[in-house]
Amino acid sequence: MPQKAVKTIHPSVRAVSPLTAGGAGWQPGGAHGVTRPAQPVAPPARPGLTLYCLIQSNKCISHLNNNSLPLYRAAGRIASAGWSQPVGHVVFLHARMTCRPDNKSTTNKRNNMKAEVQFVVDRANATNAVAEAILADWEWAEKTVVQMTADTKALTDQAAISDNQASVLKNTVSQKSGAFINYHQNTVTLLGMTRTHYRNNSAALATLKNLHAKGYSEQDIIVEGATFANVWKQLDATYVPDKGWTLTAYQAAGTDLAAKAGAVTTAAVAATNESAKTDDLAAGVEDTNVAWYADATKKFGPDTPNGVIIRQRIPTTTSTVNPPAPPVVEEAQALGGGKVHIDFQKPDSGYIQILHQGPGEPAFTVLVDHLNGLFFEQGGFAPGAHSFKFVGINSGGPGDESAPIVIQVT
Repeated sequence: MPQKAVKTIHPSVRAVSPLTAGGAGWQPGGAHGVTRPAQPVAPPARPGLTLYCLIQSNKCISHLNNNSLPLYRAAGRIASAGWSQPVGHVVFLHARMTCRPDNKSTTNKRNNMKAEVQFVVDRANATNAVAEAILADWEWAEKTVVQMTADTKALTDQAAISDNQASVLKNTVSQKSGAFINYHQNTVTLLGMTRTHYRNNSAALATLKNLHAKGYSEQDIIVEGATFANVWKQLDATYVPDKGWTLTAYQAAGTDLAAKAGAVTTAAVAATNESAKTDDLAAGVEDTNVAWYADATKKFGPDTPNGVIIRQRIPTTTSTVNPPAPPVVEEAQALGGGKVHIDFQKPDSGYIQILHQGPGEPAFTVLVDHLNGLFFEQGGFAPGAHSFKFVGINSGGPGDESAPIVIQVT
């Protein structure tokens, strides 16, 4: 099965895995101090490798592209892989988050144009220059040229801040993903060595055989490591399975994961805030652009010298965007325990809206309004036949609905 790029981190956080002590993944109790949540049902066996993916989307690729990922594990090693590598199943290495189709976009409500921030800035600079050129003949009543220029500079400065925060987010995501890969691999290695060490101790070996290091999710990786550390401490806290790997060092690596996950959350929130500020300023500048142009073209006809300058030098439209075709589903499956997983082909543009109709429900309703990325996975569905339809949406609006698919949830 071909490998898929999946969801994106940036900049609007929809969900964050509970990675700190006390979160949902750290339930007290159990024989070793940590109660492991129900193990997710593994996807059906497929030929190929296990893929470790940093979640990405097309629209945020310029901000978040990390050429060191995705990664796959083969023969106990982590190595770089190209996008075309076949895989066995995907292991997602961080919380699922989503992003806007373009974090530098704004909508002009007066003329319904979709304008990127750079286009807004370019149009503002042209507007300001023309306003300055015809100042001897006319000045707009709402704002002076000085005020318009100041607003444009404020937008340009804020856009730079937003881009910088996106870079910070990219770096923290990269650091966290690398830390999870290393921690998981170390858990696999050290747990295996510990089992070998206690091979002649039937009681200890029985306990160790009940531990897992499969790493289906970040939460699994954290809980598996914490459980192993508790068992390690109970068996022999002084035991060193490999050079440099004391119990204290291993526990510190687990603590570092929580810190890096927290750093990603903080950076994502900051990126969201800065992006929102940019959008707000862009909306204001774009409103000025359109309003100034509307009044200026009323003031000066198309055959007047000033009218010619205004109409020739100020851009007024962006290219027309057609709505996307219906999303194409590559695979849809029930994972057990009320969970479903759906993979999509890469759309030409935009994002996906998911419609759902459960057993006995009279109509489809919106389940996910804004899915950036190429997979959907969610639990909590009642047993029975669940129907799903999908709509592609971009700056040109929503496209046609797909034909429904049915997943038999167990």
